[in-house]
Amino acid sequence: MGATAFLYLLLSLWVQGATAADLGFTRSDFPREFVFGAGTSAYQARNPSRLS
Repeated sequence: MGATAFLYLLLSLWVQGATAADLGFTRSDFPREFVFGAGTSAYQARNPSRLS
Protein backbone atom coordinates (compact mmCIF):
# COMPACT_ATOMS: atom_id res chain seq x y z
CA MET A 1 0.00 0.00 0.00
CA GLY A 2 1.42 3.36 -0.96
CA ALA A 3 1.87 6.15 1.56
CA THR A 4 -0.90 8.21 -0.04
CA ALA A 5 -3.37 5.35 0.09
CA PHE A 6 -2.44 4.68 3.72
CA LEU A 7 -3.02 8.33 4.62
CA TYR A 8 -6.41 8.29 2.90
CA LEU A 9 -7.31 5.17 4.88
CA LEU A 10 -6.33 6.86 8.14
CA LEU A 11 -8.24 9.99 7.19
CA SER A 12 -11.37 8.03 6.33
CA LEU A 13 -11.21 6.19 9.66
CA TRP A 14 -10.79 9.48 11.51
CA VAL A 15 -13.72 11.08 9.69
CA GLN A 16 -15.89 8.09 10.57
CA GLY A 17 -14.86 8.40 14.23
CA ALA A 18 -13.23 4.98 14.38
CA THR A 19 -11.00 4.31 17.37
CA ALA A 20 -8.53 1.54 18.05
CA ALA A 21 -11.09 -0.11 20.31
CA ASP A 22 -13.69 0.03 17.53
CA LEU A 23 -11.26 -1.69 15.18
CA GLY A 24 -10.25 -4.30 17.73
CA PHE A 25 -6.62 -3.18 18.16
CA THR A 26 -4.89 -3.55 21.49
CA ARG A 27 -1.31 -2.97 22.59
CA SER A 28 -0.69 -6.72 22.52
CA ASP A 29 -1.35 -6.74 18.74
CA PHE A 30 2.04 -5.05 18.24
CA PRO A 31 5.53 -6.38 18.93
CA ARG A 32 7.02 -5.50 22.33
CA GLU A 33 9.71 -3.33 20.70
CA PHE A 34 7.18 -1.39 18.59
CA VAL A 35 7.25 2.33 19.38
CA PHE A 36 4.18 4.45 18.76
CA GLY A 37 4.86 7.96 17.58
CA ALA A 38 3.56 10.93 15.69
CA GLY A 39 5.17 13.51 13.48
CA THR A 40 4.35 16.69 11.70
CA SER A 41 6.00 18.76 9.04
CA ALA A 42 5.47 22.01 7.25
CA TYR A 43 6.93 23.38 4.07
CA GLN A 44 7.87 27.04 3.96
CA ALA A 45 8.78 28.88 0.81
CA ARG A 46 10.19 32.36 0.79
CA ASN A 47 10.49 34.73 -2.07
CA PRO A 48 14.10 36.05 -1.91
CA SER A 49 13.27 38.98 -4.17
CA ARG A 50 10.87 40.38 -1.59
CA LEU A 51 13.36 40.23 1.29
CA SER A 52 15.02 43.51 2.17
